[in-house]
Amino acid sequence: MKTTLFPNPARENTKLAQILNGPRKFNKSLIIIILALLVNLQISLAQSKFEPTYSYDLPPKGENIVYDKQGGIQTITTSTWVDRVKTKNGLHYHKFVQGFDYQKKQGFIRIYDDKGKLLQENWNKNIQGGVAQEELLKAFELVKNNPIVKKHFKQTKDKISLYGGFNFIDNSQCQLGNRCVHVMANTVNNPMVAHAIVRLTDAKVVYPDYDMDKSKWTIPRQKLVKKSKE
Repeated sequence: MKTTLFPNPARENTKLAQILNGPRKFNKSLIIIILALLVNLQISLAQSKFEPTYSYDLPPKGENIVYDKQGGIQTITTSTWVDRVKTKNGLHYHKFVQGFDYQKKQGFIRIYDDKGKLLQENWNKNIQGGVAQEELLKAFELVKNNPIVKKHFKQTKDKISLYGGFNFIDNSQCQLGNRCVHVMANTVNNPMVAHAIVRLTDAKVVYPDYDMDKSKWTIPRQKLVKKSKE
């Protein structure tokens, strides 16, 4: 008698599953790789739209920076200097340390004697000081990723330069203690591509379209006048 062999259903189902799932896993991996490449390409293209930022175009780096768990600045020393001060015991050199506390929304000035002893500490919202390099670079990134500012960037094919860091104060979004700064963008052909105000204390672009009357920033094209032959 001839024996007829029937396939093992369990084994065949396993093979079928391997056939079906194998390509899917491959396709999923391929899709992930392609998406990662596209994201990197988009980031590269976005970065290539901007001129490089050089350290000599930026303010000095901050000192004694304390960051929170999210990577945001809590306190920062923005400047230090030494000056000769007249005291009751004559002229002495004192060290001045100025900085800002993001949680208190106040600036501070600490005064030390020549031996490093703390003599005085003043806190006030009026103590602003200039921004440090780390703060300004953070403001640049916020502006680059703001959807309203991006619309201005798309209107030019030239490479864009970012600059700014000047303090800004008003009675609304940027009251004293909010540490707001200007960030501006220009190109070789346009002195004002974008102008935004960034509030550093909570990392927000509060005025993405500040003072953007483009008619004021247009470079007039001068016509060449041919001199008549005498």
